[in-house]
Amino acid sequence: MAKALWGSPSTAIIFHIHEKLAWLAMHAQLVEAMSRAGVENPDIYPDIGLATPGQMYTNIAKYLFADDQHEQSKVLADIAGGIATTIFSYKDWKNPEEKPFIEKYLADRMVYRPNTGSRPSD
Repeated sequence: MAKALWGSPSTAIIFHIHEKLAWLAMHAQLVEAMSRAGVENPDIYPDIGLATPGQMYTNIAKYLFADDQHEQSKVLADIAGGIATTIFSYKDWKNPEEKPFIEKYLADRMVYRPNTGSRPSD
């Protein structure tokens, strides 16, 4: 039973998205941890009365963020689909030929009623 459930296409999609979200969360936490480490381990210059975030930790945080910036964008676009790059306009929304498609494909699966093309009323 479990094998049949995990073998279904919708479960594979959900796992795929969870995996990507987990990577994004891990990456964000790693950058934050390095940034925090820089603040908690400052470089202190007593002769001029200055303390700055630790350069080593700050540079590691900058490197991690910059090095994976394109991968982050790719993952977000993969999760969000085309909507992240080709958003519709208000003019599209008002177009009677396009509006049904916009409503259909941006609706939550659980509330969209395919037979009627509309959402259930509250």
